[in-house]
Amino acid sequence: MARRRLSYSGPGRLAVVNPLQTKLATIGLEALAPYGFVLAGGYALQAHGYGTRESDDIDLFTNILDPDNFTRAVDQLVSAYEANGLSAEVARRAPVFARLVVDSAAKVDLGVDHRQRPPVLTEVGAVLSEEDSIGSKVGAVYSRLEPRDFIDVQSVLDSGRHDLATLLALADQREALPLDRQMFAAQLRAGARLPDSGFTRYGATPEQIARIRRTATGWALELDPTSGGPAL
Repeated sequence: MARRRLSYSGPGRLAVVNPLQTKLATIGLEALAPYGFVLAGGYALQAHGYGTRESDDIDLFTNILDPDNFTRAVDQLVSAYEANGLSAEVARRAPVFARLVVDSAAKVDLGVDHRQRPPVLTEVGAVLSEEDSIGSKVGAVYSRLEPRDFIDVQSVLDSGRHDLATLLALADQREALPLDRQMFAAQLRAGARLPDSGFTRYGATPEQIARIRRTATGWALELDPTSGGPAL
């Protein structure tokens, strides 16, 4: 696994993570390394230099689909947090998903997800690869209607490092079948109609929100020219 230094005016440390989240990520990645867990979600994108959105939780995911391995990992993480003077409660638990609430406030989600490429090592710990981080986030836009996902995808586009075609290809690579273009277009149109409040809670400015809406509307029309035009 290649080691990449993370600095946060470029790819690097997690710029907006509050001190507790930084501590939770660092302890968690060290404790769960034997179980194949890496940092995922919005903070993984930040670790590759995309965006500065503060997340509601820390996402730690493994690609090992083994419920017994997963159970041991959850127990190990609880023990690791408690050994570092933190209270940790398993608020939700399933065979391959768990949510921990640490110090009565911070959330840590554990799960299983596919990877196309090896993770990278950073100052925080192992992080989902740049390509998988982007593809996963585009897949999130496809599968759910959350403003934070649209914010994160826009941050990738705003970087100028990837275009829409590349984002779609990275998402397709993570699926057994390519994303259904008409369904994705419908999801993008719905995203363009989300209320401003869903974006502003993550610190998005009016200019950023307008850009997100333009991107979603234009991308939807590109994917499905028969959709009938802008959704705004």
